[in-house]
Amino acid sequence: MRVKANWLFGIIAISLVSAIAASLLTAVFFVKGYFRQSVVWQSGTTAESTSETTTGSLSAATTQKPTTRITFSPTTRPTTAPTTTNRTQESSLHPDAWKVSLWQVQEQLESIYENVSPSVVGLNIEVIATSTANARSNSGSGLVISEDGIIVTNTGTISIALDRSGNLRSEASINVYLIDHPQPLKAELIGNDALTGLSVLSVDPTQAVLKPAEMAEDPELQVGQMILAIGYPEMLTSQGGLSSGLITAINREMMLEDGTGVRMIQTDAHISQHCSGGPLLNLDGEVIGLANCSINRDISDVMGYALPIEVVQQVAKNLVTQGYVSGRAWLGVTVLQESNFLELQNLYRFPDGLYISSVIKDSPAYTADLRKGDIITKINENDVETHESLMLFLQSQAIGAMVDIEVYRKSDGQYHQLKVYLQEYQR
Repeated sequence: MRVKANWLFGIIAISLVSAIAASLLTAVFFVKGYFRQSVVWQSGTTAESTSETTTGSLSAATTQKPTTRITFSPTTRPTTAPTTTNRTQESSLHPDAWKVSLWQVQEQLESIYENVSPSVVGLNIEVIATSTANARSNSGSGLVISEDGIIVTNTGTISIALDRSGNLRSEASINVYLIDHPQPLKAELIGNDALTGLSVLSVDPTQAVLKPAEMAEDPELQVGQMILAIGYPEMLTSQGGLSSGLITAINREMMLEDGTGVRMIQTDAHISQHCSGGPLLNLDGEVIGLANCSINRDISDVMGYALPIEVVQQVAKNLVTQGYVSGRAWLGVTVLQESNFLELQNLYRFPDGLYISSVIKDSPAYTADLRKGDIITKINENDVETHESLMLFLQSQAIGAMVDIEVYRKSDGQYHQLKVYLQEYQR
């Protein structure tokens, strides 16, 4: 037992002596410069060890027993300040990729705003007080589409100035403001289209130089595409009204304030009420849509919406030439949004369908005895549950076509079969 203990103590003693000797030898090497090496911080975010040497940094010393000694002298720190690159210098993230610097993107956006902003006008709508109503006012944006003084905007922007027939009230006025033009121009209403929420105005082209915006002939929109939205600057802002974002949906079915549905471009770009009526642009500076804030939406919906430019051009052309959009079949009802009707279904156990919230007087639906509160369950023996399906059906029908409509009438709890003759929409 004593022999084993002595053997163990001997091993421990030898280990301690070896460790002390190794430490002393390492200290001697460092003092004599065998492992001397400096660390220099390079300009950037990483630190590197350098092995650069000054003159005579590599030397061989000959003694009685020839040995070779390599020493590393400290590298001098750089004294020059980091240099700035040119704004248009190309990025080197990938040698084979198409490269464009952030400065080039910024210059492109500035150029687009400079070229398009003269085509964006400000609208100030005022309705003077009468014996039955107080004075009202509203403001928004519009877009010049012709040198002849034609301007397009949203009906919701000027709605306070319209009567029930869609005509301009006698006590209302619409003033148009141009960038770099000192005086506002008085606008006249050419017409408006309730199905798309588009209105067309005109001003005297001899009073100011009007620059029409460039329209995209074939937008070829894609989800994820970057876009810009421009509105006329607010009265308290000397310049501005530009926002950017991405297209998040195409052909999004939305409902306007009067209950009519329309397909729109959806974007996450911020579009304020004041910018409603301004253009939505691609990165070529071409107009791809007209921003619209007059949308019935859930309170959690923060997206922006725009009417596609091809629809804007078609509707504007019809309103200018004949005062209405021809060739569209019309039923004459407004319906609740599906989410709102679902609450009524849960409360009253209504059947699936479209809840009629109003019927326009003298419309085809009015003539066929469709009533407010009726629920449209079938059209031509096909189930109908969404506003989009009703809109698509009407678009596919000819003017004068007879349509079989089944409704559930809550007043008597019965289903009724009605025949409706569609008419041309001329409102």
